[in-house]
Amino acid sequence: MKELDDIGIRNLTISKIEGVGGQVTLHKSYAVHDMIQIIVPDKKVNQVTDVILQHAHSGLAGDGIITVSPIDYMCSDLSLPIEICIMISHLQ
Repeated sequence: MKELDDIGIRNLTISKIEGVGGQVTLHKSYAVHDMIQIIVPDKKVNQVTDVILQHAHSGLAGDGIITVSPIDYMCSDLSLPIEICIMISHLQ
């Protein structure tokens, strides 16, 4: 996304996800979407959210869901193979 690059966001993950929601039909038990994950400092959250709201929409059902969550801990081990990604979430 050029618009994110323009504000200095160059690292993100785009994943295909399957979910159940309002888009599910009689012949399909789930909907397929793209999910974008971006880790940014607190001071950039509003700017990144605004750019996504303005530019990352297809007009299809399911657009516009943005969640912002704190990250309590993050580590990086660049010696791991690129296919390995571990995300740990917890409820507070």
